[in-house]
Amino acid sequence: MKKRLFVILATVAALSLAMPMSGFAKSNPTDVTSSFTQSKALKVDKAKTIQGFGDVSAQELIHSEDALVNNGGENDYYESYSTSMGNTIRYYLLDEGKKGLTIKIYYADEDYNTTSLYASGSTSSSNNWTVLSEITAPSKDTNFVVRIVSKDGSGGSGYGFISAIRAF
Repeated sequence: MKKRLFVILATVAALSLAMPMSGFAKSNPTDVTSSFTQSKALKVDKAKTIQGFGDVSAQELIHSEDALVNNGGENDYYESYSTSMGNTIRYYLLDEGKKGLTIKIYYADEDYNTTSLYASGSTSSSNNWTVLSEITAPSKDTNFVVRIVSKDGSGGSGYGFISAIRAF
């Protein structure tokens, strides 16, 4: 009996040494799953450095982009929120090109058709080309359409932005 127990424990120990343990040490297991989620993890790390955005310890990332506004002057992103993520939502927009951008967060149905405006904010020189706001989270699981719009209807080079939405 002792020999069998020893063999089982030795096997478990050998297998655990053979498996990479780095993924188990991560606070967010999605950080090690695929190139897409690794890219998202890099955006999360970047968002955490933003003054006032990353200072809440238990935040769930809903949305994160570092991109250019499309030539049509508008970008749409499709996101989901679950009440288990938290009861407050913090949203952020940095207008890197200082052109004047607006972030609009719409409630959306299961097919991501917008139903009503949930939150919005615009950048300008008076707010240092940055939006950082908090709002009470929805009381039920829902979908969002996150829309980034340039005020002049243009996009492309010079219309860079960083946007992020977190729940806590």
